Amino acid sequence: MKRYFKLLLKLSLSLYLLIGIQHQIQSQSLKHYRSLDEALLEPETVEWLELNSESMINFPDELFTFPNLKYLDLSNTRIEKISRQYFGS
Repeated sequence: MKRYFKLLLKLSLSLYLLIGIQHQIQSQSLKHYRSLDEALLEPETVEWLELNSESMINFPDELFTFPNLKYLDLSNTRIEKISRQYFGS
């Protein structure tokens, strides 16, 4: 349990840092998507993905299909847990 709390804390801090540098990233004119379906049409071009929707409750496996993803926004979602499979053994 303590291990998961530390992991959650690290993820939260990472998200906070990403939001903090948002303005720097925006100025680099990254390919920006606000829809997972739209992004999946051109996975190689996705660099910025905003999926901040309260309707999202599960961590999307499709996020691992974007090799050039640099910024991910999952704020305002209802995701409560992330499967261990994403963190290896």
